[in-house]
Amino acid sequence: MSTNRIADDRGVIICTHVLRDERPILLATREVEDWQFLCAQDDHPDAKSFGIVRFDELSRRHPDVEQLADLPEGWEAERATAHSAWTLLDLSRPEIAASIERDGFHVAVISGEDLSYAYTIGLSGGHGHPELAVFGLGTERMQGMLRHLAGLVLSGKRLEPGNPSRDVFDDANCYYVEVSASNAQSFFPSARAFYGNTPDFLQVVWPDNADKFPWEATGSDEMKRVQPLLGPKPDLVR
Repeated sequence: MSTNRIADDRGVIICTHVLRDERPILLATREVEDWQFLCAQDDHPDAKSFGIVRFDELSRRHPDVEQLADLPEGWEAERATAHSAWTLLDLSRPEIAASIERDGFHVAVISGEDLSYAYTIGLSGGHGHPELAVFGLGTERMQGMLRHLAGLVLSGKRLEPGNPSRDVFDDANCYYVEVSASNAQSFFPSARAFYGNTPDFLQVVWPDNADKFPWEATGSDEMKRVQPLLGPKPDLVR
């Protein structure tokens, strides 16, 4: 696996959204000498949606890509927003395949200063159930929550969106929200890369200390900040 730094005059592939400064770079991949810096969304219908620029030109416009100049071959880097830290992933994903073979699913974690979240990979392909995602809690807590819920799915339970549930907390409800296709493409590129397409997702939405949810006007601003709602609010709200 090579870790040679990319040459400044190396041509790299970028999508037109990045070229026109319409969207930030949220996904970078290196396969042999094929480098791509993309917005991580799927609305690129044909070859006209991409262009080639020199790496030094790209780095002048987007200085943070310098952090990826020595990305190893066969790896990718992803982040949730332009201000999040990069998460590096092996494109061969041996750890994902091993987790799915061992546990029936894998939990991926994206951790940044402004936004952190975790999501499953494996429930859709192996169990016919939407993948799960949760935002804004501590890393261990999010992993534990998803492992618990994935265990329920593996035992045969289907988690249904729209109704309050006590699957997670004994003394508070959570909700399952259907994630929009565009948000799934933006926030969960590793799932898309693993499957070859973007699977369906349910977001596990938790309440603040006053038992308020993000769609409620009296919910805390901090809870709404760290837990963006990725789909329509449930019909059954209090």
